[in-house]
Amino acid sequence: MKLKDISSEIEFIMEKAAEEISALGERYREKVLLPFCKKYQLTFVSGNGDFAFYDIDTGLPVKTKLQAEMVKPILIPIFDVLNIEVSYNNYFGYYIYRIDESDLK
Repeated sequence: MKLKDISSEIEFIMEKAAEEISALGERYREKVLLPFCKKYQLTFVSGNGDFAFYDIDTGLPVKTKLQAEMVKPILIPIFDVLNIEVSYNNYFGYYIYRIDESDLK
């Protein structure tokens, strides 16, 4: 097998994996995050290698598990899921689309 063949096959596999992980992220968003954010009046943002929740009442961010322990302990199991490392320095939370206030209605 040639380098080009192996490289192309790896690229194809990684693209398919990213599609599957994104689909899983959408299901997690709809079944877990959206109801959770509605119940606790939080928004969720993800992008540029980061993700965070924002408290609608205070506008304060909760970006890490440590902050969650201090501010909103109920978020700890959610952070455990979002912090699953999909690949090196690439976390599941990056695959989940944002939740705005308009989504909470």
